[in-house]
Amino acid sequence: MEETRESKAEQPELQVINFERRPILETKSQVTGREYRRMLRKAAFAFGVSLGVNIAQAIMIYILQVGPI
Repeated sequence: MEETRESKAEQPELQVINFERRPILETKSQVTGREYRRMLRKAAFAFGVSLGVNIAQAIMIYILQVGPI
């Protein structure tokens, strides 16, 4: 009988990803009262604009559903 040999393709070696641990920043910057109030004002403004757009869309959708007057 014939001798059969299985040929296996050589697989490349796996490379390990080198990662370095970085030190955690221990000092976090404190938010002052003035900065906090400014952030609250900006968030309230964004919320108001979003609410206004949603109300306008709701009115337009209602008008489109009613159809011609």
